[in-house]
Amino acid sequence: MLIVGLGNPGLQYEKTRHNIGFMVLDALLKKADVLRRQEKFSAVFVEAALSGVRFLALYPQTYMNRSGEAVGQVMRWYHLDPEAIMVVYDDLDLPLGRLRLRKSGSHGGHNGMRSVLQVVGHENIKRLKIGIGRPPAGWAVADYVLSPFLPDEQPLVLEATERAVAAIQLALTVSFEQAMNRYN
Repeated sequence: MLIVGLGNPGLQYEKTRHNIGFMVLDALLKKADVLRRQEKFSAVFVEAALSGVRFLALYPQTYMNRSGEAVGQVMRWYHLDPEAIMVVYDDLDLPLGRLRLRKSGSHGGHNGMRSVLQVVGHENIKRLKIGIGRPPAGWAVADYVLSPFLPDEQPLVLEATERAVAAIQLALTVSFEQAMNRYN
């Protein structure tokens, strides 16, 4: 399976809401045996194993709105079917810390997911969405998603990240359906 964390490269984006996909991959790889890490496919590309199951992890370095470019390169190189991909990303429409796993669907207004779906050509891609909540009154969406989590939000973000890692591990070792049943 290819697990894609959506986010933006660079220190200025590292702890922002839009980078929760990268944060989840970081936490996942801390539990995994990393076999190889390299810059390849317009991304940071990692081959790893968790509980004896090998997987690929991808941190696109193309910025959020062009994330599909990196996904497309990996798909072509490894001859992956879209069903072998899981994308992890933030969702404004879910309350902070809430997880939602889906086997397919639209981009829901998320530009990173829009890019991935355009490259893949259809909506049958597994996804793990992590809620970041809606912006407060007066905030532009772009400013909100590129802002860091507040100190009082950190415990909930950490707990959501841990649950997301557990959901991915279950999807890898048992089935995506089991992960959906347990974590939705």
